[in-house]
Amino acid sequence: MAKICFITNYASHYHLAKWQLMASTFNIDFVFDDDVTKAKGVKQMDLSQINAKTLKVRNYFFKDHMIWQRGVVKLAFKGEYDKYIVTEEVTCISSWIMALIVKFNKKKKFFRGDGHGWYGREGFIKRLIKKTAFKLSDGEFVYGSYAKNIMIDNGLDENKIWVVHNSLNHAEQLIYRNTFSDIYKNHFRNDYPVLLFVGRLISSKRLEMILSAIEILKNDCFECNCIIIGDGEIKKELVEMTKNKKIENNIWFYGASYSEPELSKLITNADLCVSPGNIGLTAIHSLTYGTPVITSDDFKNQGPEFEAIKSGMTGDFFKAGCVNDLSQKIKSWLLVQKNRDRVRKNCYDEIDKYWTPEFKINVFKNVLNN
Repeated sequence: MAKICFITNYASHYHLAKWQLMASTFNIDFVFDDDVTKAKGVKQMDLSQINAKTLKVRNYFFKDHMIWQRGVVKLAFKGEYDKYIVTEEVTCISSWIMALIVKFNKKKKFFRGDGHGWYGREGFIKRLIKKTAFKLSDGEFVYGSYAKNIMIDNGLDENKIWVVHNSLNHAEQLIYRNTFSDIYKNHFRNDYPVLLFVGRLISSKRLEMILSAIEILKNDCFECNCIIIGDGEIKKELVEMTKNKKIENNIWFYGASYSEPELSKLITNADLCVSPGNIGLTAIHSLTYGTPVITSDDFKNQGPEFEAIKSGMTGDFFKAGCVNDLSQKIKSWLLVQKNRDRVRKNCYDEIDKYWTPEFKINVFKNVLNN
C-alpha cells in the first residue's frame, strides 16, 4: 500500500472522525502545527485517538499571511512517502518547494486541497498563482462544486478536481439525533419559535444582524427567541446590544460547549439556525440534527458548506448585509415551512448523502488508489 503524507495547518477536534477514518483506510502520517490550533481558539483533537503517526511542525507567518512550514520540505525527500496531500493555501511557500521536488520525481504524487479551493473573488494575480499551483500538482481536492465550477471556468482540467465535501463526526452525531425536549419552552417560558447560532462570537459572523432582525420582528408583532452558543471577542458587545434593543428576555447566551450530547439537544429543538456572516461547519452541524439554516447570498465570501443549504428545502439565503431582508426571510420561513418533520428529513438526507467522512474517504480511495 502506498504511503501517504497528509500536511495540514492544525488539528481541530472537528476533524477527528475524518482523521480516524483516513488512518484506518490508508497507510498515512499526519503533519500539522498545534500552535495554530491554540491561536485560533479551537479545541484540539485528542491525538491519542488517531491510529497513525502524527508529526508536529512549526508555521512561520510573514508578509500578508505568507507561510513557511518548517520541517515540511525535507519530507519531500523522504523515501517512505509515495503521495502527498497538502491542505495549505497557495501562500504557503514551503508547499511550492515541496511540489517542485515531487514534480521532478515521477514516482511520487502531489495533491493540493481538501479545502476551499477557489472563491470567485480572486483578482488576476491570485488567479495566475492558483493556476500555476494547480499545474504543479497532480490534482486538487475541494470542499464544494461551487469552487470546482469556478476552477473549470478558469480553464483548469475538471478531471483533476475532486469534490470531497466537509464533515463532522457523523457516526457519533447519528447516536444523538432526535433528542427532542421542552428545553426552550422551559427556559424562555413561552412558545415563540427559536433561532439558533453556534460558533465563535467574532465580527465576521455579523451576529448583530440577528439581534436587529429579532428587534424588527418584535416591533412587527412577530416574536422570536434566540440561543447563541459560543464565546468570543464580541460577546460583551452583543449582550449590551440586547439591552439597548430591549430584547434581552428573548436571547439566551449559552456560552461555549463542545459536548455533542448537549449540542444535539440544543440544535435539534431549535426551529432555525441563522448565521448572517460567512458560514462554515455550523451549517453541517445544524442540518445534521434536522435544523434548517439561513445565511447570506454572498457566496464569494462564504464557506463551501453553504452548498448544503437548498432554498425552500434545508434553509434559505438573504441579501447580504440587508437586515430587513434577513428578518423577512426568517419570518417567511417560520410561517411557510410548517411541516417540521418534512424539513427535518430534507436536512438529514442532504447530510447523510454528501457531507460525511465516508463520502470524503470514498473519493480519496478512488483517486489515491489509482
